[in-house]
Amino acid sequence: MLSTYDRAVTTVYAAYTASENAAFHLGILIARVGIPLIGLICLVIGLWDRSRNRRQPRPGYPYPPGPPPPPVGYPGAYPPPFYPGYPPGWPPQQRAGIPSGKSATVLITIGAVVLAFGVLGNLTRVLTALGERSRADASQTSMRVGECINQMAYSKRSFSSTSGSDCGDPANTYVLAAKGDAAATCPDGKRDGSIYDRFTNSAGILCFALNLKEDQCYEIGPDRDHPTMSLSTCDETRSRQIKVVQRIDGSTDRSQCPPGAKGISYPTPAVVYCLEKAGP
Repeated sequence: MLSTYDRAVTTVYAAYTASENAAFHLGILIARVGIPLIGLICLVIGLWDRSRNRRQPRPGYPYPPGPPPPPVGYPGAYPPPFYPGYPPGWPPQQRAGIPSGKSATVLITIGAVVLAFGVLGNLTRVLTALGERSRADASQTSMRVGECINQMAYSKRSFSSTSGSDCGDPANTYVLAAKGDAAATCPDGKRDGSIYDRFTNSAGILCFALNLKEDQCYEIGPDRDHPTMSLSTCDETRSRQIKVVQRIDGSTDRSQCPPGAKGISYPTPAVVYCLEKAGP
């Protein structure tokens, strides 16, 4: 089992070296498609069942009683009366004691609710993505390489110089390392699987590196695909913390980190961060 520190460092590595997790994204895709599909299936079955029940012929009425039988032994006695077990056309569901309309109503209700939930969830996700893309398109050209932003601006995709460009501020944990057109790659020559955290849209690509300060603590969010990196106070009650024990500018050699520390590095701007566990 990984230690708390190992899990935190693994989160950083997973985010910046292997951001495309096929199994995870497959599960998300199945959930996004499967929920509306289940609702649609329940709704169709319920409507079909209700339509089938409506097509069933109405139950017949009991036969009227015939004339009373004559006395025993009387000539011309009538044959014994016939008492049917079920009227003709009685629905088979009612013969078995199954209510014909309730199950259809339940299926229709469940199907409509699940279908609406799935469709609205996907619609909200699409509208949110379109809004983020629109904001990013509007501000992408205003942020210059070498400028830094904090976690809040990064999460909101507010990539502009007005978001806070002072890279000396420990709270500004992301630096724009490179930007290019839609076909460009990050400084490590990659798009998918790059060590840089990337934002891409129709206008181009933004490549962000971490901007961490020596002797500072940072708290890592739990999302592996979209981790957060925010300034922390080295509070011992926080479990997902790392501390930068050394920052080596102008180098990519992680072997320079002290014993017990694990390093991550970027080629542009060339820097090595030596990390260790912070907190409990």
